[in-house]
Amino acid sequence: MTSHQTIEEIAELLSFKAAQKGLELTCHIDPDLPCELIGDPGRLRQVLLNLGSNALKFTSKGEISIQAELQTETSNQVAMRFAVSDTGIGIAKDRLDRLFKSFSQVDSSTYAGIWRYRPRSGDQ
Repeated sequence: MTSHQTIEEIAELLSFKAAQKGLELTCHIDPDLPCELIGDPGRLRQVLLNLGSNALKFTSKGEISIQAELQTETSNQVAMRFAVSDTGIGIAKDRLDRLFKSFSQVDSSTYAGIWRYRPRSGDQ
């Protein structure tokens, strides 16, 4: 499964609930984002689905947007930016400091990034 297919699959899964709530759900994938990457689509799916589900939970009107952008690309790796935004209630300013607290993983060997670059045909 390509990175594009993974992102589109998440948008499709979330679109049913968005439609039930009368919300608009948009998905934009940067056309420069390489499709063929080596990585962990399950982890990407989990992260985007969690963010999208939270957006659905706390948005009663308006829209939810999923975006994937290419930040940088070298001969053997890419940096991507993913964003899920919504018109929901947001997070109180006095609680923002709790949002991205550091955590540790018991087995740090399991994380080597979600995706690695797979050269496009002709790039080798």
